[in-house]
Amino acid sequence: VARRFAMSWRYVSFDVPVSLDEVNHEIYQQEQVKAEQSWSEAREVWQQLLRKEFSEVVGHLVERLSPAKDGKKKVIRDSAVENVSEWIGAFNPRNIQGDAELKALVDKANALVKGVNPEVLREDEKARNTMRASFETIKNTLDTLVVLQGSREVSFDED
Repeated sequence: VARRFAMSWRYVSFDVPVSLDEVNHEIYQQEQVKAEQSWSEAREVWQQLLRKEFSEVVGHLVERLSPAKDGKKKVIRDSAVENVSEWIGAFNPRNIQGDAELKALVDKANALVKGVNPEVLREDEKARNTMRASFETIKNTLDTLVVLQGSREVSFDED
């Protein structure tokens, strides 16, 4: 077994080497600013990614809860509610930048879906409409938080 499997690791540092300060303090400070800018951009991209993902998950639920153009009810599968619950369950470890605005919306959505039986949403028109209106409010707020930007690549390479 030992011949078939191996594990290796290495430590990677994303900081500016302190030894550079000893060589040239000005260059060291410039590199610190560049490193902080790179991290700031990465945090922003991650924040927008989480917001956009949650907006898509919430949007899908709103779409399923909304009537079709002909006025008929759409089929609501258990997965429509489960997907929201799963995303919410995975949110806290992924919220590495501490997005308080998104957390407030996630907490609100969590309170709405906690204990909801999809069968009730399929059968009870009032429950369905109430849930749709609540999630539409969350979706509208999310839409204001998601900043649509051009494609952006974050790189930690020296340029």
